Order: sequence, then C-alpha cells, then structure tokens
Amino acid sequence: MSKITRRKALKAGSAGLALTAAAGIAPKYFIHRASAAGLASGMVGGPTGFEGCERYQYDEGNAAHRAIEGVRKLKAEGKAPESITMACLDGAVGHFTKAHPAGAPTVTDLWERETGVKLNIVGVPLDDVYAKMIQDITTQAGAYDLYAGLVNFYGDFWDAGGLRALDDYVAKYDPDWDDPEVGVANEQVFNLLYKYDDKVVGLSFDGDFYTWFHRKDLFADPNHKKVFGDRYGYELKPPSTWDQADDVAEYFHSTGIDGHTEYMGKVWGLATWFKRYITMESPNMYLFDLEGNPLIDSEAGIEVAEKHIQYGKYSGDGASYTWSWFETFGSMAGGTSAMMDCPPNLAKFTDLPADESVSWLPTTIGGKLDVHMPIGRQFGNDLVRRSCLYGSACMGVSSQSDHPEVSYLFTQWASSTTLYPWLSANPAGYMDPFQATNFKDPLIREAYKPYVMDILPETIKRAAPTLRLAGTQAMHQALDENLQKAFAGIITPKEAVQDAAKEWRRIIRKRGETKMVDAIVADRKAWPTIIDKMPT
Repeated sequence: MSKITRRKALKAGSAGLALTAAAGIAPKYFIHRASAAGLASGMVGGPTGFEGCERYQYDEGNAAHRAIEGVRKLKAEGKAPESITMACLDGAVGHFTKAHPAGAPTVTDLWERETGVKLNIVGVPLDDVYAKMIQDITTQAGAYDLYAGLVNFYGDFWDAGGLRALDDYVAKYDPDWDDPEVGVANEQVFNLLYKYDDKVVGLSFDGDFYTWFHRKDLFADPNHKKVFGDRYGYELKPPSTWDQADDVAEYFHSTGIDGHTEYMGKVWGLATWFKRYITMESPNMYLFDLEGNPLIDSEAGIEVAEKHIQYGKYSGDGASYTWSWFETFGSMAGGTSAMMDCPPNLAKFTDLPADESVSWLPTTIGGKLDVHMPIGRQFGNDLVRRSCLYGSACMGVSSQSDHPEVSYLFTQWASSTTLYPWLSANPAGYMDPFQATNFKDPLIREAYKPYVMDILPETIKRAAPTLRLAGTQAMHQALDENLQKAFAGIITPKEAVQDAAKEWRRIIRKRGETKMVDAIVADRKAWPTIIDKMPT
C-alpha cells in the first residue's frame, strides 16, 4: 500500500482531487451539499452533531472517502446491491447501531446516508461464532457477505475456502491501516492483524493486546514492601519477569487476596500459558519449528506447563481454572486482586467512580489501578518482554458473497483511521483501540484512561500472535483440555503438553505438512523481535 498520511490527504483534498461522480444515488454536488451540514471546512463526509465531530470527518483524499466513492461508482454502474449482510459478534453490535456521543448518528445510519446501501447486521454470540461461520462456509449457505470472527480463526476460515483474498481491493482503494503516522505500529503488527499465509484475508476491528494492570496502592504500601523485601530479597514493584510475577503472586496470595486474576480457565486461559511460553527463548519461543514440528513438549515447554499450573494456585483459592472473564474482572473490580494481564478495557469497566459501576460488576476500583510494561524473561542484560494478541474481533469478506467489493469497502470505511476512533470509543461494545490515531483521541482516552493509552503502543509492539493456523480450533482444544486435566490433577503438566503435542502433530499431518509449513513460515512475519534491557 502507498503511504498516504493524513497530512498528505488533507493537502490533496484542498487541492481539489477529482473523483468519479456517483450518478444513481444523486449528482455528486448534491450529495456533498446535502451531507455538508455540520461538516468542517473542506470535509465531504463523516459524522456530525456533537462536539469534536470534525476529528472523524474526511476530505476527498482520505481512505474513508475513497471507500465511499468506490461504492457510489459501483452503484452508478449497477454493480452495487441494495443491502449487504454482516455477521458481528453480538457484544460489538452496539458499536454500529447505537449513537455516541449524544447528538451523533449511528455508524449504520451514516454509512447508509452516504452510500445508499443498507447494512444488515446479524449478532452472533462469541461462543457460537466459530461454529456458525464454519457451518455457513462448509454448507455454502451464503447467509453473510461479511463473516465475524477472531484473528485466531483466519487459518481455519481460509483453509475451508470461506475467505476472499483482499489484496486486489487493497491495491485499488489504498486503505490507511499501515500508514506509519496514523495506522498500526509496524509491518509485524499489520501482518498479525490482517494477513494469513502472506495474503490480506481479514480486517481488524479490535485491539485485544494483553496489557498488564496492577493495584498501585498495594505495591506502594510500606508494610507490603517491607515484608516482601525481607522474604524475597528484592524490592516489591510491578514485575518485569515471569519469575518476579510468580513471587509477587505468591506473596499477595499469602496475605489473603488473589495474587493475580489472570485468565486460567477454559479457552481464555491459553493466553496466559502462551505469554509465559513465548518468552522462553530470545527473541521468541515459537510454537513450531520451521519443519512444522510442535515445540510445546520440549524441556522449556514442560517447564512452562509446570509453572503455569502452579501460577493458577495463587488466584481464586486455587480454583481459578474454573473462572471466566466475569470472575477475573470481578476480582479486580472488587479490590481482591493484586494484578492482571488482559485486554486493555479493564480500566474502561472497573476504574470508575463508585456510583458509576457497570451493571455486570459489583463495584469499581476507581483510582487504584495503573499499568506496566509486558513482562518476560531475562537473558543476560537483555529482557524479552512479550504480550500477545488473543481473540480480537475481525471481519472477513465471504468467498460466497455476490458483492465482495462493496462488502470490502464497508470495512475499509468503518475501520479507517479516521472513523475507527469514533467507533471504538463507543461504550456500547468491547472493540478496543489499536491504531496510532486512537491513543491520542479524546473520546478513547476518556473511556480507556490516559495511563492505559500511554503504554498501549509499546505493549502492541511486543505482542505475538497466538495460534491462527489452519487447524487452530482443534489444536486449541487439545491443549486446553490437557491443561485443564493438569489443573484438576488427573495428569501431570508434562503429560499435558506431551499429549497436546501428539495431537498437534496429527492435525498437521491431516491438514497437509507442506501447506502447513508454508503457513508457519509466513506466520513468523507477525512475531515481534524487539528486545529490551533488563531494568536496574
């Protein structure tokens, strides 16, 4: 993609960049005049009606407007439908259908007003989305133009023939996702969020980059600092390594609270295991070697499994492997935990005034949270800090869609660096910020808290992808079930990763070793290489 920055776009717009008129909706002049009420000077589209709305408006040189003009041109040529249908995680539907802030249009209303194409949204529960999308793909039902999913599903959806490669549309319409000034951090993050097997197959709408939170009041408490220092021989502070995290969690658990409230239970607990695992080598401990052999049952992998099971005992009275996100967030909100590593919306839902707690949490921890850098493993003077992206809502254009170009153009428009900050800041959903424009946006900083937005860019640069290959769902299930057996004492941690690795090898063979190795090699491009120095 060419690097058209917002600064260049504004310059191009003021110079009067000529674009094709979209007869068939209305003459271009009347469209722009009709929608110009409340638009800032030089802007031709975007939301209006609230203070600061000009931040989310676009001129004729902007990626969002290129998408709108693309739809108008297709409509004028008789190639655009009356409507498209988008599957969406049900917890994120509100981003598109509820107005925010007061006075603003909804995202769907703005899209329909500017294009004349209706957007039908079908909410799908998170627990059902994989099965429902795969069912639509394999039965050729064709119910959706846009599939909902998680980044981890890219490989399975692509391998099943469900996703359309989008590289041609990317070249034609020039989105701004990888713009170095306003888009994602670097090429590694772009590969992580948008690509599979070196092809653009998905569109990111979420930034589930795991971010470390801690209770700043507990870590600053003089009594805790003295007792911890006497017991462990170094100063109590937010951990930099997993060894320190083990000590901190063990200590606070001994005081009668949850030493941590990490995800340890089914499905989501894999992220906690993964974050520790990838730091076992520098720059990364990969899940597979370049010949497709699983590495999770190596000596390092066995050590990680043993420490992961032990770590679970420092939370939830040793039963944290039964917890969902509700219990983990509840522990932090209730003031009964010392730290947590999770998507960045923890502060959005828990760092609130006491009289503003959200309905599904018992209380808030307002004013007592802070964040710290990802933790990792020490190698001499070096420190391999790693976060991960696990989950993260995305969309893909269905290979069955009769209108793939219009469907793609909706996603370019809605996920552009101009519109996405407005969409993400909406409290009616859980899609988290991840673009450079997001971190300084006033609406997002208010919702997610400045202390989170200040450190999130550095966290993202150190984030690795979890499994997202063909066969991911089956491999996740194999590892998850075996780790849960180890938590329950049915098998040892060593047996857990050995049994999981055996199943992973079977899945690789079934999927085709050559094809899988090619995908594994391409996947390395989405892994971070940044190395820090160990703090003094």
